[in-house]
Amino acid sequence: MIALIARLLGVQTLAASLIVYGGAAALLGGSLWGYGAYKHHEGYSAGQLSERLVWQEQQRKAQIKAEAKAKAQQAEIDAAAFEYASQQRADEQHIASLEEAIRQQKDEDLGPPDPKTGPVCHAGIPGGVSTRIDAIGR
Repeated sequence: MIALIARLLGVQTLAASLIVYGGAAALLGGSLWGYGAYKHHEGYSAGQLSERLVWQEQQRKAQIKAEAKAKAQQAEIDAAAFEYASQQRADEQHIASLEEAIRQQKDEDLGPPDPKTGPVCHAGIPGGVSTRIDAIGR
């Protein structure tokens, strides 16, 4: 085969053999390099897929934890809002009872004068009512 190539190219047998062996070496080296590059790419793709699956699983677990945390926080917020609303209703009832006590006391203070003792003048709010109003911060 080398002799045939030498005659076709018009070169000596040594030059033809170098060309043939060099070409064969280039083909073999290129093939090995190509196969190595293929295997490298195949391994890289498999590793990339594996890492992506691990990352997606971590993201899914993090999402579940975040949702559970958000639900727990929302439950705490709802409980606090309910407690606040209950306290507001209790405060409103307490304020209403205190205002009623003030009205009664004013009616009593402004009532008709006692004919025996004369007009009664009570200045201000009685101490008991005042203390109860101060207790709720009004």
